[in-house]
Amino acid sequence: DMVSALVENAGLRVRKGTVCVDCGNAWALVLDHRYYAKPYDVDPVCRSCNFKRGAALDVPRLVKAWRKLFTNHKI
Repeated sequence: DMVSALVENAGLRVRKGTVCVDCGNAWALVLDHRYYAKPYDVDPVCRSCNFKRGAALDVPRLVKAWRKLFTNHKI
């Protein structure tokens, strides 16, 4: 997806031993986006905390915009 491509191109990677910002676990393997509209604003979190955080906070707005854009298009 576009966000993954931006993160990859920016060289954002989780380094070994990175600590989860939520629980302090030394196995932060995920860079979590709270807002997909801000692709470089990420938090290192463990998989468990990433699951607990859920979807990015701007997902409902993005889905609404997508639906509005494609509602009148016939596929």
